[in-house]
Amino acid sequence: MNEELRMKVLVLGMSGAGKSTLIKSVSEQEVETGVGASVTKEVKSYDCNVWPLSLIDTQGFEFNIIRQIKSVHQISSYIKENKGIDAIWYCIDSETKRVDTHNIELLSKAIKGWNNMPLFIVLTKSYSKLEQESNIEAVKQAFEKTKITNIKGIIPIVAEERKIESVVIEKNGIEELCLKTIECKDEALEIGESNLKKILTRKRIYSQSIVAVSTASATTIGAIPLNFADATILVPLETTMTSAILWNYGIKNKSVITAIVGSQGITFVAKQAVTAIKALPVVGDIANSIVAGVIVFTLGEAVTLLGESIYSGNLSIDNIEEVIEFISNNVKNNPALNSTIKYLEKNADILKEKSPSEILNEILKDLRKK
Repeated sequence: MNEELRMKVLVLGMSGAGKSTLIKSVSEQEVETGVGASVTKEVKSYDCNVWPLSLIDTQGFEFNIIRQIKSVHQISSYIKENKGIDAIWYCIDSETKRVDTHNIELLSKAIKGWNNMPLFIVLTKSYSKLEQESNIEAVKQAFEKTKITNIKGIIPIVAEERKIESVVIEKNGIEELCLKTIECKDEALEIGESNLKKILTRKRIYSQSIVAVSTASATTIGAIPLNFADATILVPLETTMTSAILWNYGIKNKSVITAIVGSQGITFVAKQAVTAIKALPVVGDIANSIVAGVIVFTLGEAVTLLGESIYSGNLSIDNIEEVIEFISNNVKNNPALNSTIKYLEKNADILKEKSPSEILNEILKDLRKK
């Protein structure tokens, strides 16, 4: 089955709630199960043989505060690394006859940023049909006090056959759970895209702040007499900025960072800057400072776009050639350098009235309006 057709379903709950047993029953895969204590130690995905679902098994929430923190971090990290989920199955053990508000708070923390995804409350071990109604009502009351609102169903299930005295209780509720989950596919896709846009917006704002600080630093460095044809004096700053931006998008590949900073695109802009400065009616520390800022700014903008492209899955970090080509094209096509040169030519007689940072801010502000 095409992996893109599968819904990613995050299975959560207290240790011993029956998550792994449920996954084993639905996926028909070998899944380690146990009684009481948490068996699952790491996040693992199981593709179902029949249903178009990928069920993600997680370490159960426990009473130990350290393990709680570890579980929440493990789950939230998985969601971030995999660009979200499509639905959530939150398992509650029907035999305990208790819905712990604290555990619902842990659920909310673990799926922070994605808690608007379709959520199904799965009442596992629902052997007694007489108690199902009261259990469902208890769950409703517990979740009414939370900010989690997109509950698509509270479904009692029996994930594996059980014999109680002479009575055999067969598996049930599985088909209803899977069918209702699949019905939410389109909604989940729409919500997921919206969530991803919000995340990218936050990451872009953070990256832009990194670029702004780095650009200001570059104007200071640029005041020092240097040869932009070489421009090695900017490399440490460019490396630090590139690392910080890519880290923001979860990219920590040092070889890629080195390749980006040393790419032909950056050399091209630096050489253009040298030629342009020499042709200006005014040559000096102010012009050098401004152009240094532009070089760093254009790189920062290109790296931000790269981070967004990789995070969205449109470009692979493993394809170095494509990464460098992407950076080079975006650096070369950035209009910041041309706008800067035009500004310096037009305002050569008043450059000394403002600081390099102020001048560059004016140029970039006008550029963003276009």
